[in-house]
Formats: sequence, structure tokens, C-alpha cells
Amino acid sequence: MRRRGAPGARLTAWELQRSGVPTTLITDNMAGHFMAKGAIQSVVVGADRIASNGDTIGGSPTEIRD
Repeated sequence: MRRRGAPGARLTAWELQRSGVPTTLITDNMAGHFMAKGAIQSVVVGADRIASNGDTIGGSPTEIRD
């Protein structure tokens, strides 16, 4: 179950912006629209745990940079 207000996504966006990374936070249902328009330059994905082989456990926010 997701928490209302996307606190994890907001925290990740804040940390990226604070680090000087241009960031736009969008809702999940907007990703397909922007991908179809070719407006996505990169995607940043977070997880609760990331193994050395790249496997992830636990959903965390996904940031898509435009």
C-alpha cells in the first residue's frame, strides 16, 4: 500500500534537486505520456535494497528526468 502524498518520491526529488540534478516529479500515470512524446532523458529508480547484481527489493519512488 502506498502512502498518501508520495512522501518517498518527494524526498528523492528534494535530494536530487539539492544535489543540482534538474528534476521533475510526475505521477505514475503520466510516465507513458511523456515517454510516448520522447520527453524522457533519464530515469532514476530507487529501492529499499539493491543487490550487487542489480536485483531490487521493495518499491521506492521512481524519478524521470525531462
